[in-house]
Amino acid sequence: MQTIADKYNGSMAIQAEVHAREMKEQDHEYKLRIKDLESMIEVLKERIQNAVADEKAKAAVLLIQLTEEKSKVSMLQQQMTSKLENMELRQKIAAIEHAAEIKEKDTQLKDRDRLIEELRARTNELEETNRRLSKNFPEAA
Repeated sequence: MQTIADKYNGSMAIQAEVHAREMKEQDHEYKLRIKDLESMIEVLKERIQNAVADEKAKAAVLLIQLTEEKSKVSMLQQQMTSKLENMELRQKIAAIEHAAEIKEKDTQLKDRDRLIEELRARTNELEETNRRLSKNFPEAA
């Protein structure tokens, strides 16, 4: 019986040794996998940091371009405002010139009307003088 127990114990010891070896190998495998995963994580972290840095650089370039475009827009707005002001001034000048022309023509018309009135008055005077002379000197008429 002792031999069976010894064989059983020996068999159990071998199984325990095999199991311990398997556990060691499995532990070693897990450690290798963990190292692989850790290195993959580091690579991914580096890639993410590089991608973030690239995006920041792109954003900085876009910000510079946006600032340049804003200054162009601002300059164009100033030019448009200046052109609009110039156009308004030209319109005001044209309106003033037109008003001056109208006033000048009005003055000319008033002068003409006054001259016509003077000529009518002078004509009336001459006709009156002519009538008086005709009365006084009938043979001259």
